[in-house]
Amino acid sequence: MDTVAKSLHDGITVCSVSFNHAEHLRLNQNLADNLNRNPQRSIFWIIGENSPDDSRSRLASDEQGLQVIPGPKGVYKPNLHHALSLNSCIELVGTRYLLVLDPDFYIIRDNWADSVISYMMENDLAFFGVPWHPKYTSKYRYFPCVHCMFVDLRKVPANELDFRPISASQAPIESKAGRDEQTNRGLFTRILASALPGRDVGRAYKDTGTRVFLRHAFRSDIRFETAVAFYDPVDERKLHATVKQTIAEHLLPESLCYLPKRAGYYVPFDFASVTKPNLMLPRHWEQFRFARKDCRSLTIGW
Repeated sequence: MDTVAKSLHDGITVCSVSFNHAEHLRLNQNLADNLNRNPQRSIFWIIGENSPDDSRSRLASDEQGLQVIPGPKGVYKPNLHHALSLNSCIELVGTRYLLVLDPDFYIIRDNWADSVISYMMENDLAFFGVPWHPKYTSKYRYFPCVHCMFVDLRKVPANELDFRPISASQAPIESKAGRDEQTNRGLFTRILASALPGRDVGRAYKDTGTRVFLRHAFRSDIRFETAVAFYDPVDERKLHATVKQTIAEHLLPESLCYLPKRAGYYVPFDFASVTKPNLMLPRHWEQFRFARKDCRSLTIGW
């Protein structure tokens, strides 16, 4: 680990994967350049290009400001090919900090690169980013997901990051995630099916980044933090406060609950409307705010 750490210079590399996302990535890079005009640390971009060869939304191999590498060959499998391409990008990173970013996820705050890195250093964080939005009730919680994940590669080296998906049946039983999958069956499932009909039950592990979550989310030797999500479950018609549902949410374990149980995971107001009252964003856009200790400091959204 020491050898890896010494070879990294103090900058940040954005890694992303394009599947017909050329315009999103050009816009994202342009936005980042404009918001980080005089960064203390250099910002680099490495993009895995998974678009079909004849796609009009394919990045050129000599795209200005972006290092574009070819994605894996073979029959396209969305999550797997995305992860393999992302892994290939990360192998090329030479900076201390890594940002894994979806093409259509936009960070909108002046000097966000310096702000986030300073925050991670001050709080000794190995990971920082956005969690799966609470509306995705079957996803893992409380740990950054690949939509926007910052990593300090001196704390978690690149060779310990494998973004390939994994099924729940393959999750190691010794991990908390694995134990949850084994214990949250039977009676609890039947109760939930009765109390909250029509919802997904249990956590799913088939997404890009699952192995990173399973390997690092339950470690005692690293620290991580997630941004706060904007989410109004009643407004989205995900949950109605019936007596049966309320009792079920209180009694059932976290992995079978519709709503996250930890305080501060989400807030039921629109960040954009608070900071700019005349700005009305589409309700389906997911919004996150950094950070818990200073909710005015950075807004992250797509």
